[in-house]
Amino acid sequence: QKTLITATIATTVGTGIYEARQNSRLREQNRTLQQQQSPLAGQIEQLPRQRDHATNRLAASQQENEQLRRETAELAKLRGEVGRLRADARELAQWKAAGAGVANDPSLATIQAWTARTTLLKTKLAEMPDKSIPELQFLTEKNWADAAKDADLSTGDGVRQALSELRGAAKNTFMDLLQAALNKYVQARNSVLPSDLAQL
Repeated sequence: QKTLITATIATTVGTGIYEARQNSRLREQNRTLQQQQSPLAGQIEQLPRQRDHATNRLAASQQENEQLRRETAELAKLRGEVGRLRADARELAQWKAAGAGVANDPSLATIQAWTARTTLLKTKLAEMPDKSIPELQFLTEKNWADAAKDADLSTGDGVRQALSELRGAAKNTFMDLLQAALNKYVQARNSVLPSDLAQL
């Protein structure tokens, strides 16, 4: 019986020593794990800040890209405008160069003088509506220039004489047009004359 008690006590003591050693080892492992987790916890705390920082940088990059895209489009537009302005400047320079040569051309001066006189004659006619006839609409610019070329437009008699010549030319032109239309009508209808001038 003493042997049994001794064995029991030895087993109990041995078990206690083993459990004490196990507890000590577990505490040491727990302490080691806590020491290892401490830096990880700090890193985990930093992750949201790093994520927010990365998100902000991404948003800023997107804004910069959009701004760059707009500026690139504006730059292309400005380059096109500069190209058009340069072309306009070259064309203007060419016109000026051509104008410098033409300004000394006597024939151009004559044409400008005739144009001014023709415009003056038309103005005089507008001031004298009783001198106008419907046939004047058939006149060409050459008819007007011929009438105004040698006319004395500084006097009433000279203006009336020029307008009289114009009316005569207008009537002759109208008669020529009427004759041509009549001939065409008669040929198309086997020599049958129109019953109304409107048929021409």
